[in-house]
Amino acid sequence: MKEEYTYKPGMFGKDNSGPRMITASPETMADQAGWCVEIWLQQAHQAIDGVFGEGYARKHPELVGNYLIAVANENAANTLATHNLEAGNRIAEALHCLERAE
Repeated sequence: MKEEYTYKPGMFGKDNSGPRMITASPETMADQAGWCVEIWLQQAHQAIDGVFGEGYARKHPELVGNYLIAVANENAANTLATHNLEAGNRIAEALHCLERAE
């Protein structure tokens, strides 16, 4: 059996929905990354052609590449911000539990 990576955010969530769990093998994560890039590539062509006219994206692959870099950076920043916020919330809740225990 392949090793799975498990991330458990929201362990101290206040909505009583229980922890959210994301488990995926490295192969699954690689497949999902490929799907994301394919979607972003289609969006890049649509957005660029929508601004500059039909066929502009095909004639300017450097612009498409930079669009993909910008989208990937935005996605990474949002992911990190979400995880950092969740980690901060867990730390705050743990500190609150410690205060109540004293």
